[in-house]
Amino acid sequence: MTALLGLLGAIMLLSKRSPRNLLQKRLKGIPGPKLGDRLYEEVMSTRHHGMVSVHDEYGELVQFPTLAGPILYVRGAEVLGSVFGKPKIFAKTKGTFKGQGNAVDVSNLVQPFLTNTFFEWEGKQWAAARKDTNPFFAHPFVCEITCRVTEHFMETRWGDVHEVDFLEESHNIVKHAVVDLLAGYKLDAESEKDLHEIIVHFVRRNMAKESKGAETMTSDDVAVFNRCVEFAGKALAYNKAKIAEEGSVGVAAAADYDDTCADPLGNDNKVHPNGLVYLMVKSGRYSDTEIINIFINLVVAGGETPALAIAKTLAAMARDRSIIEKAQQEVDKNTPVEGTLTAEDLGNLPYLEQCIMEGLRRYAPATVVGRLVNEDTELLGYKVEKGTQLQVNIHAVHMDPKVWPEPEIYDPSRWEEDAPRHKYGMIAFGLGSRSCPGKAAYIKMAKAMLASVLKNFDVTPNSSQGPISQEEMDAYLPNRFVSWNTSGLHFTFERRTTTHAEFDQPQDGESDFEFDCTFECDYDRDRRPTIGMIVLQSDETLESDVHRLLKTDASGVNLHITRIPSESQVTTDNLLQMSDHINKTSSLLPVRANFKMLAYCCTSAASVLGTERVESVVREGCVSPIENVTDPIAAATAACQHLGVSRIGLVSPYVAEINKIVQNSLTKNGIDVVSYGSFEQEEEFLVARISQESVYKAAVSLARDAEQRNSGMEAIFIACTNLQTLDIIARIETETGIPCFSSNLALCWHMANCVNADSTEANIELDVKQLGSSMLLEKEPALVAE
Repeated sequence: MTALLGLLGAIMLLSKRSPRNLLQKRLKGIPGPKLGDRLYEEVMSTRHHGMVSVHDEYGELVQFPTLAGPILYVRGAEVLGSVFGKPKIFAKTKGTFKGQGNAVDVSNLVQPFLTNTFFEWEGKQWAAARKDTNPFFAHPFVCEITCRVTEHFMETRWGDVHEVDFLEESHNIVKHAVVDLLAGYKLDAESEKDLHEIIVHFVRRNMAKESKGAETMTSDDVAVFNRCVEFAGKALAYNKAKIAEEGSVGVAAAADYDDTCADPLGNDNKVHPNGLVYLMVKSGRYSDTEIINIFINLVVAGGETPALAIAKTLAAMARDRSIIEKAQQEVDKNTPVEGTLTAEDLGNLPYLEQCIMEGLRRYAPATVVGRLVNEDTELLGYKVEKGTQLQVNIHAVHMDPKVWPEPEIYDPSRWEEDAPRHKYGMIAFGLGSRSCPGKAAYIKMAKAMLASVLKNFDVTPNSSQGPISQEEMDAYLPNRFVSWNTSGLHFTFERRTTTHAEFDQPQDGESDFEFDCTFECDYDRDRRPTIGMIVLQSDETLESDVHRLLKTDASGVNLHITRIPSESQVTTDNLLQMSDHINKTSSLLPVRANFKMLAYCCTSAASVLGTERVESVVREGCVSPIENVTDPIAAATAACQHLGVSRIGLVSPYVAEINKIVQNSLTKNGIDVVSYGSFEQEEEFLVARISQESVYKAAVSLARDAEQRNSGMEAIFIACTNLQTLDIIARIETETGIPCFSSNLALCWHMANCVNADSTEANIELDVKQLGSSMLLEKEPALVAE
């Protein structure tokens, strides 16, 4: 699903008819094929497959000639970390091909996009839209809706034997599910036909290598594509009507998505508050045109890429009977005999998930993601100038033999829990802050569809088509960075007559008596704000401070805390190594949570790594959507801005080298450290046991010294989440007359401030009584409990 928030109109590798002056232009000193070279011709003939050969011959950073001038291609862990981890330097590109009206071609999709949507927006506009729509990407009924739609197709259209192009069928199923998730709306027969004819039109349009359609949108193309606008308008009107009567109708609950619906594809359901159209209408910040355009783009991207990935995954599994039989046995053993599969059932299918992840690696649906270099920089020792177009060939990364041994082989065991994998080896969803937020939703959707199919049908290649060849598996559209098979992927599905019987009989020593317990679901927790914290393994102080300040037993906040491995000594090398753990640790947070705020809780590591790097790695690892990310340095900066101070004193437990880095990170944010004192401790065990009285004396002494030197110190920041501070902050402020805040207080204040500012319903209260008083908490706007 890279296309969901991926490249819009990456500059295409155009034919030799391009002006030679641009095609022959070179980037100084950077290797790569020239116009007419053997590898140039290979890329022009085989697209992303040829780029694997280019990287293998020239290295991880190469240039390639195009109509727009040379494009820089990158591959490899070292350079990918920079490209995706520094969004200010390597910005998301928005280049598009020529179009008519508001419809434009997108190079890593079959169908076009509509303009003026958050796929193109930048800065605050994009950030605001991302916040508004983030709950959609944590939709709680992805599994239920996908299973329901898949079962409806199997029961009403497949019969006992079904010969079909599964790429086309998968696209139909996914479209129904995506439209339901986006708008709580069900595709009628006419709209389904329209959407099918639209993609058929654009597949044909882009089949020929010399097709002019790859370079411009014609009026006929626009007329065909605009057939979906009327349907999108109906979905918008449906949501508005449901919102208008919400007081009596309410919004959807799990019961609306079970298998008892008389018409699973009928418009008889309530809308769900996680639906994207619902969220955008309720926000009141978007015009009807913007909502319709975003809705259509997500139907396009959210339909094409999952359908293609799911179809190719099933094809790869079917080509090796041992793989598909193992997956089918897992489904039989771990899911109920009857009824629609649930998210809990799908959670018991680790091998099927390994098959899905390997399908994404080996047959990534979209094969290119682009960036624009915003300032002069350096990559792998080469100077790269501002304005350079840069692209990452996803297929080349996934086929790198240095990262994936025998990369051409489809091998699900690569994704076993303990299997070695490089964090930059899989980029099907992109990386960094602009990566695809639909990763978790895709995995759920793929598991739901494939498990439903394998539970009920045996899968073999269509007898009239013969086995699926490797050439068919590696097929692509000549004018697109899309691995779409123009001839389809044909299968025969035969309904299974026995599935779970062997698992339903009582085993030796088991009772044959079964009592079914009934239950109701309480979804109140889904309406509470959710925050998460990544806490150091060695930290003994922060968690208790958080529970005291946030009143987690009464404030109505969902708090999820995970621990990250950390060394017992605080050194620069140890802090740098922590970056490798952030990704995996954040992935351990609840999958279906929708985080209003996620905090990485180490002051010194945030200083060494940098706030931008921390946020990028946290977002990359966490499966669930995240609206805001903070850390102690970002929180302390926000606290200073809130208090209106820019000259502070710093008290810390760190050694001199770490102190200097912390000071520099604050200075970079516009905060001058005019005086500092330190306990000069590397051992975390001892830091956690420095008495509060010692910290109090250090802070007061620091303030008195600063006053004698007329340094103009305006506040005191006590750095390190492992220091005990809550019971002395009020005393320090009383004694010195200036604000005092610690890493832990700043973190809790910043989390509450961001959550409360972004919501009219959520309200996180901080318990000022735990401190006695606090200038930070008492300054308006107040965020404290009375």
